Amino acid sequence: MKQLAALAATATVVTAAVVNALPAHQQQGSEPPGRVQGRTAALGQSVSQAEPRSGRDRAVERKVDALLRRMTVEEKLQQVQLLSDGQVTDEDARAGVGGVFSLVDPARIDELQHIAVEESRLGIPILFAYDTMTLIGPGTWEAARGAADAAISAAELVVAAADGVDGPGAAYALCRPPGHHATRKAIGGSCYLNNAALAAATLRERLGGPVAVIDIDAHHGNGTEAIFADDPSVLTGSVHVDPAAGWFPHFLGFEDAGGAHNRNLTLSPGSGDAPWLEAISRLAAWARDGGARSLVVPLGVDAAGGDPESPLDVTLAGYGEGGRILGGLGLPTVIVQEGGYDLATIGDLVVTTLRGFEAARG
Repeated sequence: MKQLAALAATATVVTAAVVNALPAHQQQGSEPPGRVQGRTAALGQSVSQAEPRSGRDRAVERKVDALLRRMTVEEKLQQVQLLSDGQVTDEDARAGVGGVFSLVDPARIDELQHIAVEESRLGIPILFAYDTMTLIGPGTWEAARGAADAAISAAELVVAAADGVDGPGAAYALCRPPGHHATRKAIGGSCYLNNAALAAATLRERLGGPVAVIDIDAHHGNGTEAIFADDPSVLTGSVHVDPAAGWFPHFLGFEDAGGAHNRNLTLSPGSGDAPWLEAISRLAAWARDGGARSLVVPLGVDAAGGDPESPLDVTLAGYGEGGRILGGLGLPTVIVQEGGYDLATIGDLVVTTLRGFEAARG
């Protein structure tokens, strides 16, 4: 565990500092505790539960609504830049390359950033997302950027080890908010910047491809799949609950979707260790056969039995075995935290997975 713990301590400091910087109402959240507290950072109040607004606030809301009505659907999807709270520099936004912004569409930065600044300044929830649960408010950008930086730092540590510099051959990034539902142009699923995709892009650029992404979160990694849909140097695989059964992201992640360098394996609600581990084994073999030179594991522990956000029933021992299967690939690896919303079990599930991974590497 020493190697995998190398980044965990750093990432914990980053994440804890971000969460502690949030206003009190955002630390506590306004949704049911099983959802918001499990996400670590409560990223804004729901519209129905927000504090009463002044007449001036309502006037600004009307102004924002007028702006929204003039925007096309495409313009509304240029959302990732709305995370800025005014803190994305013009140079960052216009460059659109390197670091966090390498996977973000830079179009329409000025107009959308203006709306973001107005709304975040007043604490009004942002109105753009492909769902209704991914709100933006004061502190959102810091939290999302901290998570993204942790994932990139993990990848850089792994690259350094592969280059012969002292460092871990595998690193764990403790990221909250998660990221695997975020695309280049859209936020959703409580995800803002795609941490796993940023790690994969770093490995691809520094170590060469193919890079395999094996997502074991309970929900389809639709954002990661979309980002690399036209890039055969990144193999994207995901095992998740069948969206046809009514689970997020609902209309994406079916087994017959995606190209040759994408593989989706779906599970029926109630599935436990056996089918879940079989799917992970199949994805690992697929990555090996595809010539993967490095690995990113979006680690969601919400497939565990009892998690309020999924109907799967994987055990603690199952997670340990899943880690062992992935560790058996023997690749330079970045493990990026995704879902997991039962505070009583999330720690044990993560640690057990990392121990299984480490044991397989010897």
